[in-house]
Amino acid sequence: MMTTVLAAAGMSDDWPVYHGDAGLRGVSMVSLPDSLKVQWRCRLGAPVASPPVVCGERIFVAVEKGGLFAVDLQGKRVWSVSLEKPANPATESQESFSTPPLCCAGMVLVGTDQGFLYAFEAGTGAVRWKQKIGEDILGSPNWMTTNEGSATRVLVMSRNDGVLKCLSSKEGRLIWASESVSRCDAPPSVGPGVAVFGACDSAIHILSLATGKSIGEINLGDRGPMAGGTAVDGNQAFIGTRDGSVVCADIPGSRIVWSSCCASNEVFTTPAVTSNRVIAGSSDGRVYCLDRKTGKTMWAAKVEGTPSSPVVAGDKVVVTSEGTLFLFSLATGKPVWTNKAADSLTSPAITGAGVIVGTDDGFLILYR
Repeated sequence: MMTTVLAAAGMSDDWPVYHGDAGLRGVSMVSLPDSLKVQWRCRLGAPVASPPVVCGERIFVAVEKGGLFAVDLQGKRVWSVSLEKPANPATESQESFSTPPLCCAGMVLVGTDQGFLYAFEAGTGAVRWKQKIGEDILGSPNWMTTNEGSATRVLVMSRNDGVLKCLSSKEGRLIWASESVSRCDAPPSVGPGVAVFGACDSAIHILSLATGKSIGEINLGDRGPMAGGTAVDGNQAFIGTRDGSVVCADIPGSRIVWSSCCASNEVFTTPAVTSNRVIAGSSDGRVYCLDRKTGKTMWAAKVEGTPSSPVVAGDKVVVTSEGTLFLFSLATGKPVWTNKAADSLTSPAITGAGVIVGTDDGFLILYR
């Protein structure tokens, strides 16, 4: 009997994947106070460039130089693993983790710059399997559930050729591979029965989760390529483009609902999407809040530098830029609180324990 493929689980107190859930919506129901305090700083020994994820009582984070760490919610290391050193460093480069982790099915999955996807046991860090995906991987792996309700399949994008691959989570067996589209820097997003992503060919691609076959394509023309993730909520997809637009698309109809050229520079972050708002960051140094129904700009908040992909926690927008963590009012965009922590911070992960970020000087920090 054919298995019906459904969307991945909705929002919870965990943050198991980049931008929060399989739809990459970037929304947590956790309520944050108006002023945060550092609860702990865990030294990892190498710069943290990819956002951490949270599953149960564990935080998982990859660092430069090929290290992966599990840290508990009290800031103590539980385990760490390192990728093997090359046999001949003079002629071979060191393999490094190049994606945020994904935590699902009792495993932590991370892609590398040499195109491998590794699956580690979440409890111990032991390698369960390793699968070659392509020349390199940049976008976060994602996951889907079947009608049995188990996280049994993993989605991962081969960056150079834009081929999306679906693997069995148990042993890494290839289930399907999509046709090549073009270079794709973004992670795949999961909606009801579909995988959605934008690529460098200026198109939003919609694939069947069951087969990997294309079931829709939305060409954005001169709005330009897309490098950030697509946030999917219900039958709508939201993505930013090179010309500073944020686009809302109808997935079943493969059509644009609205396109708002709100920014003066590229929007290559992943939007956060609530029931009535869309929040996106631009390299013009602003975070924009748009009306979900119309695309009209409701407010714009200034930050220094290029903001990370913003997330929403309760009534606040949480974003990092130039090493500073910001809280803004979701309703008005007014600054609530800021803290300079490093020269560079990852996008935040939100959990009941607080706000978690990684730093370029090798720390994991929990704020609450």
